[in-house]
Amino acid sequence: MNPFDCLYSNKDPRAFSQWGVFYRPPALFEHGRDYLVAELEKMPLDGDGRKVRVYETRLPARFYRIVAGPGVNSVGDPQAGFEFSTGSGCEELVVQLVDAIRSGMLVLRGGQ
Repeated sequence: MNPFDCLYSNKDPRAFSQWGVFYRPPALFEHGRDYLVAELEKMPLDGDGRKVRVYETRLPARFYRIVAGPGVNSVGDPQAGFEFSTGSGCEELVVQLVDAIRSGMLVLRGGQ
């Protein structure tokens, strides 16, 4: 048995346990493969937030990609989608970013 095998299992949800049924990692991560591990709706549904998808890659260190879909804010203005990537070990940052995006507290605007 490889001593690093445990780092590819989903038995350590870390900070994502607060997402409950929305956190759906694979039983076993494949080295270097990008997995969709969570898909969360904006909250509230009629607010300024966005639907967010979280992807995880293990090398065995954990890296994350947060994808905020395009949407419409509470006054009907269209909002473009955007994406963040993190370095390893940033689970708490991922949770904070996702919560801020879902609730409309973090929005990226294009430069003019």
